Amino acid sequence: MIPTAVDRQAPEPAWAYPSRRAAAATRLLLAGLCLLAFALRAHRLAAQSLWSDEDITLDRAGLPLRELLAGLPVEQAPGYYVLMHAWTRLAGDSDLALRYPSLLAGVLAVPLAAYVGCRLRDRHTGMLLALVTALNPFLVYYGQEARMYALLYGLALAAIACLLRGIDSGRLRWWAACGALVAGILYTHYYGALIVFGLAGWAGFDLLARDRAQLRGWLVAGLVAALLFGPWLPRAIGVLGFGGWRGDLLLAGAARTHLGQWFAGRSAPAIGPGTWLYGLAALTGLAISAVVTAIESAWPGLRDAEGRRFHSARAGMALELLPLLAYALVVLRTADLESGWRTASADYDPRYALAALPGLYLQAATGFALLGNLILWPLSGLLRRLPGTGSGPGRRLLESDAQGPALLGPLLAGALIGAAAVPGLRNLYTDPAWQKQDYRGFVATVEAAAGHEDTVLLLDGPNYGLTRRYEVDDSPVKIVNLHSSGNLERGPEARAAYLAELAGSYPHLWLAEDGAALGEAKAWLDAGTYPVSEAGYQDITLRRYYRPVLAARDPGMLADPSRSAIRAGTAPVRQDLLLLVTEDAMHGSGARFADGPVRCQGATLRSLAAGEILPVFLTWSTETALTQRLKVSLRLLPEDAWMRGDPQGPAILDSDREPANWTRPSRDWAPGEPVVDRHALVLPRDMPPGRYALEVVLYDAETLVEVGHWWAPSLRVEPAR
Repeated sequence: MIPTAVDRQAPEPAWAYPSRRAAAATRLLLAGLCLLAFALRAHRLAAQSLWSDEDITLDRAGLPLRELLAGLPVEQAPGYYVLMHAWTRLAGDSDLALRYPSLLAGVLAVPLAAYVGCRLRDRHTGMLLALVTALNPFLVYYGQEARMYALLYGLALAAIACLLRGIDSGRLRWWAACGALVAGILYTHYYGALIVFGLAGWAGFDLLARDRAQLRGWLVAGLVAALLFGPWLPRAIGVLGFGGWRGDLLLAGAARTHLGQWFAGRSAPAIGPGTWLYGLAALTGLAISAVVTAIESAWPGLRDAEGRRFHSARAGMALELLPLLAYALVVLRTADLESGWRTASADYDPRYALAALPGLYLQAATGFALLGNLILWPLSGLLRRLPGTGSGPGRRLLESDAQGPALLGPLLAGALIGAAAVPGLRNLYTDPAWQKQDYRGFVATVEAAAGHEDTVLLLDGPNYGLTRRYEVDDSPVKIVNLHSSGNLERGPEARAAYLAELAGSYPHLWLAEDGAALGEAKAWLDAGTYPVSEAGYQDITLRRYYRPVLAARDPGMLADPSRSAIRAGTAPVRQDLLLLVTEDAMHGSGARFADGPVRCQGATLRSLAAGEILPVFLTWSTETALTQRLKVSLRLLPEDAWMRGDPQGPAILDSDREPANWTRPSRDWAPGEPVVDRHALVLPRDMPPGRYALEVVLYDAETLVEVGHWWAPSLRVEPAR
C-alpha cells in the first residue's frame, strides 16, 4: 500500500538490509549470481547449430519491417521479431549474435528476481529466487536460444518489480511502467497474457481490502497497457481461432511433462531428482503462503502490524496459482470430449508459460529456504561442537541475531537448488541426445565424405535453409529439398523417376529425415541402392547410400536382367566378381536350423582401392516359413587371419542389421521368394593393401546363435588413389 508518515516510522520490513555490511555482502552475492548466469548461458552458446524454430527468427528478422508485420501468422506476436530486426542490423546474424539477446535477458532477470523475492519474502528468499533464475536448466536452455522465451520471463519479472516499486513509492510512473511492460509481454508472446491473470488476482485482493491508493495505481497500469496494446488487439484476437499446427496433443502426462521441464529443464527426464526437489519446495512455499493468508483471515487485527507480509503472501499465491490455472483451463477448454479428454487442440508447450513462472519459482524459493532451515535444525547441535562455531563469525552460520537469520540454512537451500540443476545442465552441455538438432554436424559429415561433385544430400523433412546455412563455400554436395513445392506437386511416379535420375548421376546419396518425412525416398533407396551407414542427430536421421554409376562396379548387375537374384553356375559370371561360398557349396546347401534351410547367394567386387566403397549383393531364400528373427553381419578381415580361423583378427565391422536394411524381416519371407539384400562397406583410406576375406554371418537376433556362414576369399585391396 502507499506509505504514510506512520509507515515511515514503522520498523523496517523483513527484506530491508539490517546493516551496511549486509547490504554490501548482498550486492556482492548478487553480482556473483549475475556472473554465474552469464557463464552458464555463454558456455557453448554457438556450439549447437540453429534449429527450425530459430530459423523462423532468422527469416523474419531479415525481412523489411513492413513486410515482417504484414506477413506474420495469426499465432505469432510481432515484438520479438521487431527487436531482432533491429538487433541483426547492428550485430549481424551469426549464431552467436542471434542468441545473445536471450543471454542478456536471462542475465538481467537475475537482479529482478532478487528484488521481487526480497520484496515479497525476505533477503534470503530473494537471493534463492535469483539463484533459481541463474541455475534452473529450463531458463538456461532458453537463455541460449534465439527465441522470445527468455525475454518473456525477464519482462514478467520486470513488470512485477515495477508494480512493487509503485506500491512502495506511491509514484504513478512505476504503475505506468508496469502497464507498459505488460503490453510488451503481450507483444512478445500471446501466452504472456497468463501473467495478467496473476496481476488481476493481486488487484482483486486490493479491491477487497478497499485500498483506494493502490486501486488508482492499478487503474493507471491497466490504462497504459490497453492504450499500448490496443492498436494490435484486432490482429491478436485472431489467435483465438487458431487450432494449433501440431494437431491434437495428448493430455495424458501433460502435467508431468510441464512440471518436469519447468523444474529440471528440457535436458533431463521429466521425473527425476530435480523435479522431486523443486516440486517439494514449491508445495512447501505454497503451503506457507496459504497458512499466512489463513491467519490474516482469522485475525484481521494482525493486518495493521504485519500488513506488508500478509499482502506479500496473497500476492505470491495470486502470481503462482492464477496464471497456471488459466493455462490449464485454456488447454482443457479445447479437450476433445469424444476422445475421453485424451487430446486437446490447443497449441501448448511448457515454454509458452514462461511469463507465468515467476510466481511458481518464488514459491519454490520460499520452500527451499524452509527446507534448508529444516535440514539445519538437527545438524545445529552437532555443528556447535566444532571449533569456531560457538562464538564470533562462526556463530552466524548457526544462529540468528541482529545481523539477520542464520546463514547455514540458506546455504543448504542453495545447495539443494544446485543439486537439482546438475542433471539438466550436464545433459545440456555434454549429451547430444538432449541438445538441439545438429544441422552443422550432419552437413559436416556429408561434406567430409564427399568427393568432387559425386554426392547429393536429400532432405526429407529437415530445414532446407538451415542445411544451406552450414554448407561450406564451393561445397561439392548438391542439396535437394524433397519438400519443395515443385517436388510435392509431382506424383509418386514422377518423384521416383526424379530419384532415379539423381541416383544415375551421383553415386553417393545421403538422406536426412525427421518426423515430417514422407518416407518415399527411403523406400526407393532401400530397394535400389546399397545402404552404407546410419547416424542420428537428435531427431534427424542421416542415412548414407551407394549406387555405382558404372554397371561394372555393381555386383548385382549380372546376366539376370531382373537383378532379383544371383544364379551362380547357371548364368554367366563376370570375371571381376567374387561369389560367396560355404563349406557345402558344392552341394548347393545353405544354413540349416530348426526352421529349415536358408540359402544365400551373393557376390562382391574382386578388387578395389582403399577409400572406396565395397558393395555386397546378397539374395536369401528359404524352403519353409521362418519364425526366427535373423540378422546379417558382414566382416572384412585379412585373408591370412581368416585362413588361420582367427575370429579376433583386425576386421571392419560395418554392417550388422536385418535383411534389406531392416525392411524385409525374416519372419515375413515367403517360401521360395528371393529376398534381395544389399550392403556396403566403406574402406578406410589408410587401409593396408593386400588380400582380404569377406565373411557373411546369419544369426538369430534373440539368442545371438550363428545359423549360417558364408565367405568370399581373395578380395584384393589396392593403395588409395
